[in-house]
Amino acid sequence: MLDSISVSSNGVKKVRDCKVSKIGVPSDHSAIMLKFCLTSIKYKDHSELSNGIIDWHAIRTDDGKRSQFNSLIKENLPPNPSYTAYNRAIMAAGYATATKSKDRRIGWFENDREALQPLINKKAEILHNIRALDDPSKLPDLQHAYKVLCKEVKDRSDLAKHKWALALGNEANSLNVTPKQAWRAAYEIRDGVKGHHTTPAPKIFKNSEGVLASSKQENINNVETHFTRVFNSTRPFNIDGHPPKRNHA
Repeated sequence: MLDSISVSSNGVKKVRDCKVSKIGVPSDHSAIMLKFCLTSIKYKDHSELSNGIIDWHAIRTDDGKRSQFNSLIKENLPPNPSYTAYNRAIMAAGYATATKSKDRRIGWFENDREALQPLINKKAEILHNIRALDDPSKLPDLQHAYKVLCKEVKDRSDLAKHKWALALGNEANSLNVTPKQAWRAAYEIRDGVKGHHTTPAPKIFKNSEGVLASSKQENINNVETHFTRVFNSTRPFNIDGHPPKRNHA
């Protein structure tokens, strides 16, 4: 038997996915999964219809979860159930079968941490061995191993960034998102790669003649001179908390 469903033209425009599903109790009818998006003129983020915290994708694709889901529906259905009771049984089975937590945005490093972290740890271990080395004859081998690992970490990081940006790009190009969500993904691609691991800019001090330091040691000397003068100042101080007035010629 073929059932017909009438949908307005405006409703068809908002349909994002519609297909027959295996979910449900045995019947001469097949369940239909329909996903559509409700948006206002301003395309507000909260106007999109949400599936809640039930992982329907896992129920559809995982045979074990789908079997458990159907079994729970059978157990929860009363004799001669109404549509309301049937809907409650579906939702209860969904919560009991596949409940997901709220998705959290993660960066490219967290997305590929399992592959990157062991390489970084190994690189740090070789660097520590180089600094604590007692036998100079082993230095060339350690330096070569460190150089190879540095390149491997860089290549793996570039690959992780590419995968992360590709996923966000696919999300931005998807028809399931509002313009606001698409721009958010674009901004994350622009700012995310350089925003996860930033190198702090070093503070360069001037010497007594007003010239910036040209090396690390010179900068250290300028810092030492500056703070020696600050913490050993002989300038008089008013006990009431007000600095003494300067006499201008």
